[in-house]
Amino acid sequence: MGNGEIQLHATPNDARIHQDDVYFAFASGRFAYDCHSCGAQCCRGHGYLAHPAKELKYQLERKSLPLFLDADASGLLRVRNAAPACFFLSNDNRCEIHAVHGYAAKPETCRLFPFNQICRLGKYLIVTPHDFLCPIDVVPPSNQSALSDHRGLLDSMRAAGIFAQVPSCTIGEEDPGPIIARERELINLSERFLGNSNYIAFAEAQLRHDHHGRDEEEQKSTSLGNAVELMRDILGLPPTVMTQGSELTQVMIAVTPYLRSRLLFRRMTTSAKGPQSVVRPIVDTSRIPYAMVCIYLLAEAAKTAGMKRVTFQTVSRLGTEFAPLVHVLSNVDRVMMWQRGAMIDPRGPCSHETRLRFLRLVKDLLPRIQRKVRIPLGELLLRHTPADPVARGVFLRQVTGLLSTKIVPLENGSFYRPGSKLSSVVVSATQGWVLTHLGEEVVVSAYDRFKRTRDSA
Repeated sequence: MGNGEIQLHATPNDARIHQDDVYFAFASGRFAYDCHSCGAQCCRGHGYLAHPAKELKYQLERKSLPLFLDADASGLLRVRNAAPACFFLSNDNRCEIHAVHGYAAKPETCRLFPFNQICRLGKYLIVTPHDFLCPIDVVPPSNQSALSDHRGLLDSMRAAGIFAQVPSCTIGEEDPGPIIARERELINLSERFLGNSNYIAFAEAQLRHDHHGRDEEEQKSTSLGNAVELMRDILGLPPTVMTQGSELTQVMIAVTPYLRSRLLFRRMTTSAKGPQSVVRPIVDTSRIPYAMVCIYLLAEAAKTAGMKRVTFQTVSRLGTEFAPLVHVLSNVDRVMMWQRGAMIDPRGPCSHETRLRFLRLVKDLLPRIQRKVRIPLGELLLRHTPADPVARGVFLRQVTGLLSTKIVPLENGSFYRPGSKLSSVVVSATQGWVLTHLGEEVVVSAYDRFKRTRDSA
């Protein structure tokens, strides 16, 4: 299509997205990749989608290929290649379709990869890199790569449109226009900071950027110093670890717009129950800069633990695998409380000691207690987290998984957990009363007796 629009063929009436309404969650030219040197990981046993009329012409020259085709719900055909490699991958890790018939002849999955994580937000198209399969490199500040150039990617999407199903995403009740405009400005901010040696300075710039236009009191509170120190203490990290001007800082700054997009734009999924359900964010939008600092500290920890290079894949995977910890620590300097109607479940922790520590922490987070003492979450975590480094790591992974969806800021404490049934509200209130008046030892002992009885049955 030559009119500046991208046609979404799998949507009703072949919806069109204007190229100005495509948001790339990364700076133009900032990412690069080398299929040959990485061994073409994406072409090894993952399969791909192909349009039966538009994209199989050259592939069907191999007469036995139809045996490996399967129907997909989108109306496309899935080519199910197997390990060790795609049917069309040469011994020198080159695509034979591309080599013989040109780039445009490749199936859509391959043409757009690795920038093919796409979702639709009203009139907007949100484009992000594939989160783990491609070993994407960050291009140094003085250079740019044509491989992630926005104009080239738009040309590729516009030429034939997009045949694959494009899932919807949401940002709740907010108007997406101002948010996408803000994130585009933040990409420009990341480009200006790319040569900076201090990620915390960039995180504070994000905070000021996110608070722009808010009242004067909010504008003043743009220092992350106290929150960063609390995070370091909880994670058991020394005050400063990385050398100035490190590659890690450059990678984190370049990848931050993508990490933010994963928290802002929540994909919608269709469940077997019928209606679409929203995959909710784990971090309040106002706390995203704090979440970015937490991921940076985790990447810093990975580097000092011996990881030779921290890359796009590293920070993307850390953001996914440590999502509950990131959510909890993004609120580290806030007064938080256990949400009304949320059940207290000691089954998650694997040991008696960890269950006790978890329940003691929950007890301190009960609304009636937090309203009196108003202790920030980070200080409560420090109070209950084991000093032993190994026990600390296990405790934080297990307990933040239980806390991440159950705690809210104290000022929101008058609201019950969304979807709470009367029975769960009553049980939750009873659990809180038991913890307050009988103690966590009673609860854990009762649970342990129940578990022993169940295991011996």
